[in-house]
Amino acid sequence: MMVEQYDNTAFDGDETLGAPERRQQIYERGTWLLHIVLVTLAIMTGLATCLGLGWSSRIFDDGACLLYTNMHLTLSTNGSRDMVYLDNDLSQYGSPALCNFCTYVNATLVTYSALWLWMYIMLHKFARKSRTGPNVRLLPVALLFNVVLWVCTTVSLGFVNAGTSTWCSNVETAIGKPCSYLAKVEWLSIPDGHLIYHYSQIALVSSWLLFVVLSVNTVVMIVVLVLDIRHCPPDNDQKTHLSSIALAPTT
Repeated sequence: MMVEQYDNTAFDGDETLGAPERRQQIYERGTWLLHIVLVTLAIMTGLATCLGLGWSSRIFDDGACLLYTNMHLTLSTNGSRDMVYLDNDLSQYGSPALCNFCTYVNATLVTYSALWLWMYIMLHKFARKSRTGPNVRLLPVALLFNVVLWVCTTVSLGFVNAGTSTWCSNVETAIGKPCSYLAKVEWLSIPDGHLIYHYSQIALVSSWLLFVVLSVNTVVMIVVLVLDIRHCPPDNDQKTHLSSIALAPTT
């Protein structure tokens, strides 16, 4: 009785592979590595956004939201030192719910991305061990999750970008200097007030980087989905199917 064996040349890097098989092997490894890089970047930028928003709120005694804040600032000079005083009673802070939304969206993205990265690596190892390609039907579901999270993080980016721009503009109106000047002066009412600007910029830059990462990943997923559907064999025959592991959302 003969035992039918699966074609494992694309997984083992056989030197006898032809040009099409080698291109397929490069495609598989390239998409696998690219997705890991994108997910890792999403985790890093999402975490940086959460920390930037959280740290900027913790500077205030009541955990006020910095987005869309209109600070009542008074600038003074003591010798060669510039000092600024913040009047909390006259200041108008942003909605806590707004900051919570932006923070939780990115926290959810980081948590999901970390879990998916672990599962993605395990699926890849299983596919190599079993010498079979994964079910291509996983791709549309993964793409759907990625699109939903891309929309949520884009909304969060809009709030962070507009909110940061508003409070910086209010600072310039109040003291006649750019908001970056707040990082160079001594704060009389808040010990760590000079860090507010730095934390807000961390949240802003990280939000933009995250948007770029998710956008790139979405485009890559669409390309992979189209290519895998074209190469997917009929009747669910995965014996010679060399499809790469399905790219999942960088959430």
